[in-house]
Amino acid sequence: MVEKENWTNPVAKTERPSGQPWPSDNSDLDEGRITANGVGLRYGEIVALDQIAQRFDLARNVLIRLAVRRLILAWRSGELDLDSMAEAKPPARQPRRRLRMPRE
Repeated sequence: MVEKENWTNPVAKTERPSGQPWPSDNSDLDEGRITANGVGLRYGEIVALDQIAQRFDLARNVLIRLAVRRLILAWRSGELDLDSMAEAKPPARQPRRRLRMPRE
């Protein structure tokens, strides 16, 4: 996984740690083994994925991998602008003050 060094813009396009551009054939996306990752989806999204999967006799995870691959390729090619969709994270809430009860 490529780590970002500058988190002032977390959705800015990343480069490889060596400073080299991504491979033009995107062969790096096929590196390594498949690892299970939890993806939080809404119920409606799951139902829609299941309908597509059933229509083409595919597993749901294959469709999710396809969607992720297409997202990565679109972002790398500059076709997907995540800057316009990203929202700033609100500042952390200050902890509430505690009340000490007097000893009687």
